[in-house]
Amino acid sequence: MPIPTKDQWVSYPMSSSVAPSVVHVYTANPTAAGDTIFVVGRVGAGSDVISTIVDDQSNTWVKDKTQSDVGNATTVHILRASNVAADTRKITITLSAGTQFTIFSVMVCNNIQTTTPVRTSSSANTSGTTIASGNITVQAGDFVIQYAANCGAGTLSNPTTYTPGSGFTLFAPDPICEHIGQYAYQAGGSTFNPTVTTSRSWSAAVTASVAYITATAGGAQSSNVEIRQIQMVNMNNPFITDSLGTSLTFQFPCDSADSLNTIVVGIEDASNVYSSLSSSPSNTWSSTTKTASQNMRFVYATSATVSATGTITIVMSGAPTLSTNPMMVTVWGLANSGGFDTTQNGSGTFAFPSGTINNVLTTALTTSQANEVILFLQQEESETVTTVASTVGTALPLMPDTGLYEFLDLTMDAGKAHVYAASATAYNFNVTYSAYEAGAPNVGPWSATAIAFKTAAGGGPTVQAVPTMRTPNIFIT
Repeated sequence: MPIPTKDQWVSYPMSSSVAPSVVHVYTANPTAAGDTIFVVGRVGAGSDVISTIVDDQSNTWVKDKTQSDVGNATTVHILRASNVAADTRKITITLSAGTQFTIFSVMVCNNIQTTTPVRTSSSANTSGTTIASGNITVQAGDFVIQYAANCGAGTLSNPTTYTPGSGFTLFAPDPICEHIGQYAYQAGGSTFNPTVTTSRSWSAAVTASVAYITATAGGAQSSNVEIRQIQMVNMNNPFITDSLGTSLTFQFPCDSADSLNTIVVGIEDASNVYSSLSSSPSNTWSSTTKTASQNMRFVYATSATVSATGTITIVMSGAPTLSTNPMMVTVWGLANSGGFDTTQNGSGTFAFPSGTINNVLTTALTTSQANEVILFLQQEESETVTTVASTVGTALPLMPDTGLYEFLDLTMDAGKAHVYAASATAYNFNVTYSAYEAGAPNVGPWSATAIAFKTAAGGGPTVQAVPTMRTPNIFIT
């Protein structure tokens, strides 16, 4: 059976104090025809309140597994669209009512059977540090996804970390809002209990697992510089904590088969409390100049050493809390990177609650080579970024755009996007705001920043890849 060689994922933070009825999530890259998209997540309701799931290419979505904890008002889902059309990227999840504690993450895989891929599934309401979904029986070649979420009370003293089950690889680990996914390819048939271990005991948890049949389908990873994973960590999210202190270590797990060689961390730091960044494995980190307001910057490691157990540590002069020291971190994992090229900032003031600012970089960012990738961040004093467009090429946004002002929740109303820069030319960005904040104050001071990375020598058009052997999950029963 073919092994899935594509596992590109994006992890979003939680909407805790706000209650959206619509959430948008985005794949890291437009899909290839025949790929499979998985969305895992939870809502703060004791029953299934997802009314519709649609995307920008009209694929068919199904709920492969749903598990509810009525007493703790939590329901988790594993959602799927198979054999998707090319260029699928935006998924819209509509709930029957506005619901707090909503969080979704997305993963794209190739080589998943396209018609009836579900082999079996299990789910459970549980507690403790060993979060198991229940026995499943798989066959050789199956691909298993487990998702787990904390739905109990507690107070964090450190960000939560996770240990994958034997043969599994973590994806979308949230250290603050406490939800986690893991996946594994099964080299042989067996009966086993998918399990992930948490560093902090959960008084109540909900988890689900699904085993999928593999078959040759979908596209390959690009041989140009490519984003393989994006992890967003909101240090102020009020799910279960008031303050975590001034040194925060969280996981950024990297699958060895994905060949990541550059890690980029976008720091959104309105109160200017960021001090330093380090990692394990150790890497050499460089920083761009922070923006004139909102104190945003990129910190990056090229020729990076990565690991499935890798961590990043952020040190601050003041601790993020529920209402002070806003700190949002976005981490990009890049493959086939040829190193840093260039960066540009921009800032200003917008005296309207909604509208568009064109060319937000003071000087357009000019790439030196073809086939680069440009990462973009924008933050403002008030209101919400709902559209990011590139003056050349196509900007691929990441905003969840719930139609609500996020304050310090979710992604803090920021504009996030990236562009695959096909040609060596000048790129700028146009940003549109929507007046979601109560009283519709002006956007006020804003800043933007962008950074470009080259494609490594030898990069070129995407070709169909020969499957790379992942570490198999072998159980002897």
